[in-house]
Amino acid sequence: MRNGSDSKRWQDSASSAAQGSLTERWRRTTEQWLGARAQYQALSQNATADVVALCNAAQRWHDLAIRRLTLAQSLEEEAK
Repeated sequence: MRNGSDSKRWQDSASSAAQGSLTERWRRTTEQWLGARAQYQALSQNATADVVALCNAAQRWHDLAIRRLTLAQSLEEEAK
């Protein structure tokens, strides 16, 4: 299920990912990833969870996990 917020989410994500040094981007992405994980876990523990909100939280957590993986690979290459 896609909605208008997907475009805004991707624009915000791309903007955030492009700012700062590689180390700063890793730190910021990790903080966002931890927040997204906490939000998903809180929603999933709620017996009356909003399914759309839960799916959006899961997608955000996933997107940030992919970004962290990419940044980790870039940091490893930079360290060589």
